Amino acid sequence: MKIKPNEKMLSCILKGTRTNIVINDSAFEILMYCNGCYQFQELLSKLEEEYKIETQMVQDFLNQCIQMGIIYESETRADSSYLEVKGSNTIYYPDILIWEVTNQCPLNCKHCYLGEKRNISFNKDEINLIIELIKSKGITTVQLTGGEVFIHPGIEYIIDRLNELDIIISMSTSGYILNENTCRILQKLKKNASVRVSIDGDENYHNELRGKKDSYSRAIRFIKFLRDIGVEIQLGTVIKDQDDEIIEGLIMTAKQLGVSNHSFSVILDEGNAHTGRQKSKYSNTELQRRIVDWGKKYDEGVYKIQLADHSEVNNCGCGYKLIRLRPDFSITPCPMIDGVIGNLKEESFDDIMERGTRNFMQLCLPKTDRSKMCESCQYGDDCGECVAMALINDRNSNGQCKWASQNNFLNCILRERSNDL
Repeated sequence: MKIKPNEKMLSCILKGTRTNIVINDSAFEILMYCNGCYQFQELLSKLEEEYKIETQMVQDFLNQCIQMGIIYESETRADSSYLEVKGSNTIYYPDILIWEVTNQCPLNCKHCYLGEKRNISFNKDEINLIIELIKSKGITTVQLTGGEVFIHPGIEYIIDRLNELDIIISMSTSGYILNENTCRILQKLKKNASVRVSIDGDENYHNELRGKKDSYSRAIRFIKFLRDIGVEIQLGTVIKDQDDEIIEGLIMTAKQLGVSNHSFSVILDEGNAHTGRQKSKYSNTELQRRIVDWGKKYDEGVYKIQLADHSEVNNCGCGYKLIRLRPDFSITPCPMIDGVIGNLKEESFDDIMERGTRNFMQLCLPKTDRSKMCESCQYGDDCGECVAMALINDRNSNGQCKWASQNNFLNCILRERSNDL
C-alpha cells in the first residue's frame, strides 16, 4: 500500500498484472491488519476497538477482497508481515517515472524538443540504483524513453529488473530499430505493457520530418511486429503542417494496424524545433478541438484518439505525481518541461520530492476556470492547459505571462537545462 498527502493507494497483482486502486481510510485500516499476522477474530476485535469499524462492514469488505484475489485466507500465522507500506503523508512520491535512459538517437527529427544529443546513457550500476529507488518509493509505472530506448545496450536488463518488480512498463520509440535483440526484448513485455511509436504522416511526410528516408517503413514494420506478438500499440503524432488528407490517411493506417491509443500534440518550442523555428499550424487549444472532432468521426472498436481531460483535477500532476529522470540524473517535472527541480547526484530524492510536492501540488493549470488571469491573454490558446507551454510562452514574451507571474515560485525551483546534455 502507498500513503500520499491527498490519498491512499493499494497496488497489487491481479491476474498476473499490477493494478492500482485508490482506497479510503477505512479500507486502508482494514488492509493494514490483513498482513498474515492476525487471526480473523483478532482482526475484527482490533478494528472495532481502535477504529470503530463495524464488524459487518469489515466482513463484507474482506469477502470482496478475497473474491478479487487481493487477499487470501491461510490456516497458519505468518512469521512476519506480507504487507509493505510505502509513501508519506507529507511527501508525494510519484506513481509514474518517465525514465530517459539515453539521449542517443539514430534520427535527427526537425521538431525534436531535446535538441543536441551528447551520447549520455545510464550504466549498469546506475541502473541498479534507479531500480532500488523505484522499489523503495512505491513507483508503480515506468515509461522508458530517450533518445531511442533500443539504442541503449542495457535496455533488456532494465526491462528484466522492472519485470521482477511487476512494474507497469510503457515504452516510447521511433520504431527505427527492429533486430533480433529488439524482437527478443519486446517479447518479454507483460500483458499490461504498451509501446508508443511515433509516426507523423504518410511515408514522404514522415521521412522528411524525421530526417531518414527509411524511417516510415521501419516504423510500420515495428508496429506490425508488436501487433503479431500481442503488445498494446500506441501511436504518437506531432502536428506541424499536415493537411486533412494526410491526417485522415494516417488515422486509417493506424486503425488497420491495430493501434489502440492515438495521441496528437503540437510542436514544443525547444531543442531542434526552437533552433529550426519549427511551428505547429494549430495552437494547443485549436488542436484539442480538432482532436474532439477526429474522435467523434474515427473512434471505433479498439482504436481511440486520446483526449486531454483535466476537469476532475487541480492540475496534470507534473512535479509530484510524475517526474522525468534524465541521463545526467537531473529531474524535471515532466518530459516537456526543460528546467530541472533537482539532481540525484547533488541531493536526495526525498529532498527533491518534498520541494516538488510543496510547490507543484498547488499549481492550477493555465487556461482553465481556476486560472482567471488567462482569459484575456494573447497566448492563452497556445498554452491550452499545459504548464510546459505556458512556461515557453512566458520565456518567448519576455516574462509577460500573467499565469507564470502568479506562480513565480517556478522561477526559483526550475533551474536551466544542463549544459552537459
